[in-house]
Amino acid sequence: LHSPSPAAFPAHIPPMAAPPDPCGATLTAVMVTADQRDCAWTTIVGFGSLLSERSAQFTCPNLRNFRLARVRHFRRVFAHPAAVFFERGIARPQTLEVASLSTEPCPGASFVVATFDVPRSEVPGLLAREEEFDFVKVPFFDLGTDERLGTGFMCTRSTDEEVLGARGLRPKYEALLGPHFPTVSVWSWATGSGILPCPVYCRHCVLAA
Repeated sequence: LHSPSPAAFPAHIPPMAAPPDPCGATLTAVMVTADQRDCAWTTIVGFGSLLSERSAQFTCPNLRNFRLARVRHFRRVFAHPAAVFFERGIARPQTLEVASLSTEPCPGASFVVATFDVPRSEVPGLLAREEEFDFVKVPFFDLGTDERLGTGFMCTRSTDEEVLGARGLRPKYEALLGPHFPTVSVWSWATGSGILPCPVYCRHCVLAA
């Protein structure tokens, strides 16, 4: 389920001088942005299991304007272990099948997302669901016309320093990952580490799409 190489995408996608900062917004920045603008609703750009409206409604039951769109100059990648997989007993650490889906900048790439508006009261629950991510604000486009439809917050990779340190989640991850790996890390897995998608979660992603 890794995105194809940039060359696989149509040439009409406009170039971008530089990819967005992958750590463009921490979790709290989403709330700060909403507060500063006095926004009653926050637009979320979802992928993976959030392509399913039902899955999104599990966390945000009052969401509105659920629709499909396209994000450009990012790709999806299974690159980090998710604590929830260990909590639910669906991770397979013996075979490194523990990875969840994230995004990272990739000029020229694109993929289909779901966008939806979340009432401000339900944003904290969504942030808790996505505790290990940073967020980046990205434009999204109509699938048929390429018209720019708006912008929203999308989960993207963070750092161990942010997640384990600044957010105080090290004890939680040490308890869950520590028994299986010599070094506890969320975001420092190398490309050649052999980390693989968690099968149960991967199936959810396929069904959602």
